[in-house]
Amino acid sequence: MTQPYAVRIPDDATSLEREFLEALDRIVANRPRAPALKTAAKRGPIRPSQPNVATEAGRSRTLISGDACALPRVRLEIKRAQEWRRDTRRPEVALLELEQLGREQILRREGAHAREKGVRYKQQRDAAFTSSAACGMLAVALQQLGRATDVDITRLRRAAEQKATSNSSLSAL
Repeated sequence: MTQPYAVRIPDDATSLEREFLEALDRIVANRPRAPALKTAAKRGPIRPSQPNVATEAGRSRTLISGDACALPRVRLEIKRAQEWRRDTRRPEVALLELEQLGREQILRREGAHAREKGVRYKQQRDAAFTSSAACGMLAVALQQLGRATDVDITRLRRAAEQKATSNSSLSAL
């Protein structure tokens, strides 16, 4: 069995630091006084975190959060308690967490594969649109060429008809 965690309360601790450290001690022992944490303690051990310690102490968590907090020793002690909790968890919980991490990695890999597939499909779609657009442009060019050819044929036909009528009028003379 693992050793229980002992919160270190320095002799020169201020009354405010003592309040927070005693609150941390109650959380680690799973004997909170705050109503919200009491109901959470019935479900299982409470995680030693800055918000939980502040709630248990009945104070604002801004006093113990951030690098430039007002009570750095309390913040450090909370980090120590978190490390202790992480290192002493039941093996089944650790295995479940590892299994969960494995699932997350698989999901990330599948997501990356799906994104790559999506990129390939977009490239194929764009290529199809490009070739389709080229075919469309070619069809328009051929259509315009056909119209120009029709105009030229009509002009040549008219010229031939005029020549034929002028030749027939000359031969009638």
